[in-house]
Amino acid sequence: MERTKNLLTLLLIVLMTGGMLANNKLKIYNAYISNNMNSWQMVIDQMELQTQKNNEFRLELINYEYGYVAYNIGIKNTKIAKAYFEKAMVHIDYLFKQKYKLSTIYAYKAAFIGFEIGFNPFKAPFYGPNCIYYANKSYDMDPNSALINNLYGNIDYYMPPFMGGSKHKAIEWYHKAIAIMEKQPEHSQHSWNYLGTLITLIQSYMAIDDYKTAKALSLKTLAIEPNYHWLKSEIYPQVLKKLGEKK
Repeated sequence: MERTKNLLTLLLIVLMTGGMLANNKLKIYNAYISNNMNSWQMVIDQMELQTQKNNEFRLELINYEYGYVAYNIGIKNTKIAKAYFEKAMVHIDYLFKQKYKLSTIYAYKAAFIGFEIGFNPFKAPFYGPNCIYYANKSYDMDPNSALINNLYGNIDYYMPPFMGGSKHKAIEWYHKAIAIMEKQPEHSQHSWNYLGTLITLIQSYMAIDDYKTAKALSLKTLAIEPNYHWLKSEIYPQVLKKLGEKK
């Protein structure tokens, strides 16, 4: 009887966690397309308060904290970025010790080392090799991971050319990441990561002055999500302006 009770309790926790993850994914997606980062933060904070955190739950939380840290670094809100960086690192270290989905954890380790470089660019010569080390380990384990291919794109995009960085190489990685996600509906439908990779690709083409391709990708992305505020109100108008076209 006790064993049956424990199994039922475990099943209930699994079902509840699955439901919460699906709900949180939609909340994050809506926050992303509407540029409502207060809602994004609320989801993270509520997840952090959960006492029952299985490995899948922690991995999802890392993903949301990853996006939130990147956003705050982008707007120069270093204090908030560092606070959520520390929260995410607790979960990354925990899952690393558990050896849970190590290819993904290595990718996040590389990404968060990249954030550390963002906090202090002068430490790039010290942190850079570790970033590459974990990225390579991740890729060797799972070369068909969208997250890992996106990470390689970011490395090539932001690395100075004299160190081997290349916007053109980055574009190739982003295309591969998008193709992987599009083969798996669960990774492209209502996914902030999918839209985020698309807009990063658009910005990459803008960076090499290929605004025709940037326009085509913008229209593709807006067909997928017409309410994508950042693209609709900022990025796409910039593309049209460069092409001498009106919205």
